[in-house]
Amino acid sequence: MQAEVSYSIIIPHYDIPDLLVRCLQSIPVREDVQVIVVDDCSPGGDEYAARYPELKRPFVEFYSTKHRGGAGTARNIGLQHARGHWLVFADADDFFVEDFGRLLDKYKDYAEDLIYFRARSVLSDDISKPAHRSEWLDVLWKDYEANGDLDSLCGRSPIVWSKFFRRSLIEQNNIRFDETRYSNDYWFAASAAVRARKVLVESSILYVSTVRSGSLAYNMNTKDGELETRAEVCFRVQKLLLENGKKTLPYEPFTMYMRLLFDNDKRALYYQYFRKLDSIGLPRLLALRQMMSEHAGHLRKLKVYLLSYYHLLFKE
Repeated sequence: MQAEVSYSIIIPHYDIPDLLVRCLQSIPVREDVQVIVVDDCSPGGDEYAARYPELKRPFVEFYSTKHRGGAGTARNIGLQHARGHWLVFADADDFFVEDFGRLLDKYKDYAEDLIYFRARSVLSDDISKPAHRSEWLDVLWKDYEANGDLDSLCGRSPIVWSKFFRRSLIEQNNIRFDETRYSNDYWFAASAAVRARKVLVESSILYVSTVRSGSLAYNMNTKDGELETRAEVCFRVQKLLLENGKKTLPYEPFTMYMRLLFDNDKRALYYQYFRKLDSIGLPRLLALRQMMSEHAGHLRKLKVYLLSYYHLLFKE
C-alpha cells in the first residue's frame, strides 16, 4: 500500500544533470514528498540513473519523453504520474530555499486551491551573487501589497514555480501546459488562477531562480520565433482573464509584446493584434499609451499612432 503523498514536485530536465542534482539536493527526502523528474531526451539520458546517485534517492521517479517536446511536454508527463495533494514545479537549474522542509510542513493541510510565495534570484554559476530574474516578481508583490489587487497578481504572474497548486483543482479542470517552446507555463498558471476559489498570498520565500547563459529565459525575446510565440500565449491569457471576469487593466505584459513586435520588424503581426485588441478587453488608445516609455519623443508617439490607425482603417 502506497503512503499518502502530500506533495508532488515535478522537474522537467534537458542536458544539465549537474544542476538537476543541485535542485534535487534542495528537496528533503520524505515519504510524503514525491519527486518526479522528466527528462526531455537528453544526450546520454538513459545513463543518468547509473551516473547520478540522487536519481536513486527514495521517492524520486525518473521518466523520459518519447521525443523532444520542451518543458511543457515534460511537465504534462509529470502530471500523469503525480499523486500528491499539492503540485509544486521547479526548473532543473533552480532550487528551493534551505527551510523548504519547514514550509512543506506548514502548508500541507491548508485548504486553499493556490498559494503564491516569493522568490529570489541568483547567478547559477555563483549562487552567492544576486541576479535580476526575480525583480519583476518583486514589482508584482509590491503592487499587491499596495492595492490588494489579487486579480492583477494572478493575471501578471506567468510562472508556475514558487507556487503550490492543489492537484484536485488541476485535474477537475483538466488544466495542462502548452507544449510550446517558450511560455509553456503562462496558460497553466493563469488557468489555475482564474479557477481557484481560495487563494493565499504568502510573504515567505520558497524558491531560488537562477540566471544561466543558454537557458530559455536568458536574453529573452531575442531567439528565433520566441517573440511571436510569447506574444500569442500572452494574447490567449488576456482573453482567458477577460472571459472569467478578471480585472485586466492596466495590463502591461501584452502591451510590452506589442511594443516589441512594433520595434523588431514584426509589424504585420503587430497590426493583426492591434485589430483584435477589443476582443481581449484592451482599448486601443490605452494600449498605445502603455506602449510608450516615459521618454518617448513626440515623433515616436506620432509614428505609432498614425501607423496603427492607418492599418486599422485602410488595411483590413
